[in-house]
Amino acid sequence: VRIRLNVSGRSVQTLGSCTSQGNVTVTAITPNFGYQGTVIANVNIAGSGFVPGMAVGFENGSGPAPVASDVQYTDASNITLTVTVKSNGPRRERLWDVRVGSALLKKGFTVRP
Repeated sequence: VRIRLNVSGRSVQTLGSCTSQGNVTVTAITPNFGYQGTVIANVNIAGSGFVPGMAVGFENGSGPAPVASDVQYTDASNITLTVTVKSNGPRRERLWDVRVGSALLKKGFTVRP
């Protein structure tokens, strides 16, 4: 299993297994926002090429990154998860890229104050 340590963001992200994941796309995340200090269950990520054990995370935003947990492979086009939005950070809207395996949905998730 590969992991990414973000010292400045104080986060750890599981990147999944080292095996090839083929052609992966991410088309949407629903809901696509969360408020600081909340936990959002039953979040769905839609796309293609998903496989069990695929890494899910948030990157390229500002402040503390949202945390993906309880990631469940539904099928090759859907993943469900829980997103925890940390309560500290800038008191303004912040955009985060959503990563699933090698695919990136730019500015796909908004953290609201």
